[in-house]
Order: sequence, then C-alpha cells, then structure tokens
Amino acid sequence: MSDTKFKIGNVVKLKSNPQHMTISDLEDSDGYVECTWIAANGIKQIEEFDINILELVHN
Repeated sequence: MSDTKFKIGNVVKLKSNPQHMTISDLEDSDGYVECTWIAANGIKQIEEFDINILELVHN
C-alpha cells in the first residue's frame, strides 16, 4: 500500500492495547496490514488489522 505510513518491519500497536507487534506484510488494496507478535503464552500470532486502528511505536 504505497500511501500508508506503515512499512514492513515497523513496530505498531492497537490504539486500544499496548501489545507491540511488527508489520509483516502490507495488503495492497483493502487498508489492512498483517502483524506478527509473540503472545504471553509464547506462541507466535499473525493477524490482519485495519490501518485505522493501529499507531506507530517505532520506525
């Protein structure tokens, strides 16, 4: 998604949750990005999120 502020490798979080996640893929047309993080139980999680509910933590 060329007009987004997010890039693969950025650290982000949900606006409503402090869990840090890494952008692992950009979806081209639907306004979503794929995020990866390690849950409290140590299991890797991967999920897509709307870019409007995310905020950048680190570049």
